[in-house]
Amino acid sequence: METELKLTVANARAWSGVLNAPLLQEYAGGQPPRRVDMEAIYFDTPDHRLQQARIGYRVRREDAQLIATVKADSATLGGLHQRPEWNAVVSSIEPDISVFADTEIHAALIEAIGDQMLVPVVSTRFERHLLDLKLPDGSEVEFAADRGEIRAGTLEAPILELELELKAGQTLGVLQLAARLAEDFPLLLEERSKLHRGLILAGLTPDEASPPPPVNVPPGETVGASFSRVLLQGLFAVLSAQAAFLKDPDEPETLHRLRVSLRRLRALLGFARPLVADASYTGQQEALRNWGNELGNLRETDVLISTWARILESGALPFDPPPLETVLKQRRVQLQSRICKQLGSGAHTATALRLWIWLLEGHWSAEIDRDLSSYSVERLTGWIESLRRKGKAIEELESGRSHKLRIRVKKLRYALEVLHPLLPGEESGDLHKALKRLQDSLGQRQDTRTSAIYLRELLGPRASRAAHEGMGLLLGWEARESTLLPKTLKKDWKRFKKASRYWLAAL
Repeated sequence: METELKLTVANARAWSGVLNAPLLQEYAGGQPPRRVDMEAIYFDTPDHRLQQARIGYRVRREDAQLIATVKADSATLGGLHQRPEWNAVVSSIEPDISVFADTEIHAALIEAIGDQMLVPVVSTRFERHLLDLKLPDGSEVEFAADRGEIRAGTLEAPILELELELKAGQTLGVLQLAARLAEDFPLLLEERSKLHRGLILAGLTPDEASPPPPVNVPPGETVGASFSRVLLQGLFAVLSAQAAFLKDPDEPETLHRLRVSLRRLRALLGFARPLVADASYTGQQEALRNWGNELGNLRETDVLISTWARILESGALPFDPPPLETVLKQRRVQLQSRICKQLGSGAHTATALRLWIWLLEGHWSAEIDRDLSSYSVERLTGWIESLRRKGKAIEELESGRSHKLRIRVKKLRYALEVLHPLLPGEESGDLHKALKRLQDSLGQRQDTRTSAIYLRELLGPRASRAAHEGMGLLLGWEARESTLLPKTLKKDWKRFKKASRYWLAAL
């Protein structure tokens, strides 16, 4: 079983710095990297049967030696790749699966290929720089830095990546090494193998992340260990959402997905707070908060652009609209450029790895002896009862208390969203819908307040009169819509109280 962590070097100018990093030299005992030139061809049937069977087959030239490799279906989460692998030295670049006749993968190869021939689908050419590392915990890791290109027909994509392959020891050591490198160099966790990237380049598979598998909680597992699984799943969802945003930053939904995934992870971490045995929780929450805060102004701009579009579509303006849309879109371009530069340079890769390490280390209290299901029921019950007390006369709450209430609603909704498969009864779905409606209503109230603050800061005293007219129109539109909010809030609050009452009664 191969276990390796892949990282993309986000800036080619950092390449030589990574290869000569003092940390790597220390762990390599002062030995210089050794270079191997590699060329590989990946084969499949004309109708892509190996791809469908989730099997990769290649023949690679490593300097003067030819090696055939088969990799079976892999588990890839957050850039950590774990998969069975079989290798055989061969004498020809031509595909020949008979060299794997004595391995357990041979039958799967025959079944997948059938009577079809194997043809090239993707190729790679790169230089690999290798170091054998001995980590402080005794783990042995092969460090590989690859630079070259992937080819699919006439199309090419660059290879500029690191692979940290665990040869002996613990996965924790690999993550700790990666975190230290990510603190010094622009690195991004890479979930895609070279073959996968080649298939995307060839148009043979969509360029989208696979949804993470559902969390499987083994019977009898401690609540801390189970929550580590849940939180890791949330972390991997954040990394996937960030990759989607960087691929398509012009699409507001990718930004929204990234913000929601970060908030959901923070809510789950807060949900687990009573389980943490030491003070390390605060640092993890603060790092995630900083990650999310950087996205706030861009999301606010998207909301205002959307509101302005609704005003224009309504036909409510009996005159040519002022140029507020132009101002907002210019602001979005500026913010998007800055955020993409920051995220794309791996600004939060070390944050993600440190949280990953923290979860594997297990900072959980040994005094709480129960399973995740019973803990979740008790914690959710406490959150629901607290929310019911805080939300009395909800339609009359002033803005500060209303905003705090909305945060409570969001945290409860996100926790319920993730944990409901572990909960008894079927009432969780109705409660989740009620929380979603209540969150949206409270959010509309908050948007009216924050829009005014944000627009005043954005336009400033030097903005044109027409832009200020647009601001007035937008704020007036939001104020008109907010006049309906007290009744809506009261109705949504009643729905929540009813759904939560049924949920509590079903326990």
